[in-house]
Amino acid sequence: MSHLERGRSMLATDLTEPRAVTLRDFWLVQPVEIRTEPSERHEGFDRIFRLPYVGSSEFEAGGQNKSLRRLRDAGDVTIVERHVTHDGTTATVFVVTSAALQESAFAAMQSWVDDQLYAKELHWFGQAIADELPEWHDDLVAWWAFTGDIFWTLDRSTAETLANTITGQEPR
Repeated sequence: MSHLERGRSMLATDLTEPRAVTLRDFWLVQPVEIRTEPSERHEGFDRIFRLPYVGSSEFEAGGQNKSLRRLRDAGDVTIVERHVTHDGTTATVFVVTSAALQESAFAAMQSWVDDQLYAKELHWFGQAIADELPEWHDDLVAWWAFTGDIFWTLDRSTAETLANTITGQEPR
């Protein structure tokens, strides 16, 4: 099979078979901050949220925009309320992803939490569960495993804003 045929075969598989979120998708976790005031210079997701620099080139390669596009194209962004326990503390987590991915997304998230939250860069999720975020992270409201198209937050209102912004129903 030629490289072209193999590529077409993989592309066709990606488009026709539902994929599942796996633990591997949690290697690149992007913290998400909320802007204190909606930006007049940006639109869509960037109008309400900002993505702090985390130090690795993988976060600069356009993966976030591709993830937003996949979620919009799916057309069925949902919010699922679940509970995770880390270091003896249980927290309510609101998972924002497509309906097709919600079960595998949460299962992978729970494995990631059980695996001590290992990721390429600092993300502060463990500290948020323990309610021990440093003051300078007051604007940190969500996390995004963009290779798996999954956002999560500890706040229902933030989950609703994420879902609305992803689907183009951004608040004014």
